[in-house]
Amino acid sequence: MNLNFRKKIMMASLVPMLTLSLVILILTGTYIKNSIVEQVKQSLKGTAVATLAAYEQNAGDYVKANNGDVWKGGYNISQSEKLVDAIKKESGVDVTFFYGTERIMTSALDKNKQRILGSPAGDKIVTVVLKGGKEYFSENVSMDGTTFCGYYIPVYQNENEKTPIGMVFAGVNKEKAYASVEYVTYFIIGVVLIVTIICIIGVGFMAKSITKSLKKSISGVQQVSLGQLNVAFDKKEVVRKDEVGDLTRAIESLQSELKRIISEMSESTQSLLMASDEMEKMSHGTFVNINHAKS
Repeated sequence: MNLNFRKKIMMASLVPMLTLSLVILILTGTYIKNSIVEQVKQSLKGTAVATLAAYEQNAGDYVKANNGDVWKGGYNISQSEKLVDAIKKESGVDVTFFYGTERIMTSALDKNKQRILGSPAGDKIVTVVLKGGKEYFSENVSMDGTTFCGYYIPVYQNENEKTPIGMVFAGVNKEKAYASVEYVTYFIIGVVLIVTIICIIGVGFMAKSITKSLKKSISGVQQVSLGQLNVAFDKKEVVRKDEVGDLTRAIESLQSELKRIISEMSESTQSLLMASDEMEKMSHGTFVNINHAKS
């Protein structure tokens, strides 16, 4: 019975705590991930805007020459390696200039250390950015088999046009960008596990202490029920300020009350015996006197 009670205490304490820990992990992990995603998004947007501003500072229209090079006024975008490489060096972000759907210039390199040029943008990006004229963020941009988080902004020939002539992309390796999420998540999991283990140990000691005290109280009741009224209770249990202390004091009070009742019964019994002896003596004396008178 004590073991079952101990298990109940453990379950009643640990189940809510474990549930709360799980909820904290889920909510904290989700919050941290969302925060980092938003941070990455804003960082990429800033880099994309800065890259476009660097190209836009050159006066003139965007034009594609007969040899395939794209120019902005007198600046050859197709030969702007220094610009995109400098941006990547400073920000750690890869940038790409699209003319239409085609990659004209980029800082992103393939596995052979060659620039990833010429490949078209995905259908979703074309629909949202080039056709819809909206900025777009994605956590799953694939370049040469590597997944990037990327931000796209449309590029217009001039402010009055509604249809973009191209777009600028800023992206960062997704695995590296979200590495901090995993680190923080593992750290939180570790802290929660340590706290949980400490709580389990603490609850175990508490349950053991309670069941041990109850066992002593039950033993005391059993001894009192067998007539052993001189049972000494542990003073630590008597002075406890909880239900176990109340129970011990109640048993001790019962023990004292039983002693008093038995003592009174004993005194009453002695009085009855004495009265009985007196009556017997008086009865015997009367009988002797009667016999003597008859004689």
